[in-house]
Amino acid sequence: MFANVRRAVVTYFKTLGHRESGAISQIYLEDSLGALSINSRYEPLFDLCFSDKPHDLEICRKTLSVLGIAYNKKTPPGKKVTQYEIQRWTWDFVSNPQDSNYGTLDARMIFDISSGSITR
Repeated sequence: MFANVRRAVVTYFKTLGHRESGAISQIYLEDSLGALSINSRYEPLFDLCFSDKPHDLEICRKTLSVLGIAYNKKTPPGKKVTQYEIQRWTWDFVSNPQDSNYGTLDARMIFDISSGSITR
């Protein structure tokens, strides 16, 4: 995955869905809208979601809201997503390639689909 990276420390993201049932599991944002399934690279969106700029956060909110609504339209009751959690991880894989955690959690944000609020 990071074979061609020229720096020792990489940053990557994990996305989780908090469901109505209380379960939390990995979720793929590209499952929300068919048009986005072609290119599952969400790093630009994630950068906006971790920004301190109000304009960037507003774009993040609007985008995650649309993705949440679209995802839930295809999801049966009880499995609908109430919140998206985006985690930012850093991993010095050159110094620690055997890290079973694949780095450390650097930051996280939780987006509530119904209210549009972001918690860090």
